[in-house]
Amino acid sequence: AAVVLEGHSYDSTGRATVALSGRVWVKCDADAGAIHAGDLLTTAPRAGYAMKAVDRDRAQGAVLGKAMTSLDGGTGMVLVIVSLQ
Repeated sequence: AAVVLEGHSYDSTGRATVALSGRVWVKCDADAGAIHAGDLLTTAPRAGYAMKAVDRDRAQGAVLGKAMTSLDGGTGMVLVIVSLQ
């Protein structure tokens, strides 16, 4: 399930699709640590990207979902089970 947000601050089309649940390809940043299947993901300092949640205490309430594929370094797409709680 997803919603589409509209506004002047998103992308060139003025729209952003936001996943609420399900399997979704997510832009990820693995510069702070490799992402492996099963890792929890949270928001990254790079706008629009997710990263591995390395500190579970700090990530409490900020987890986007669980990685289903891996990313060893740099940026790329990771298949994620999105489950907002």
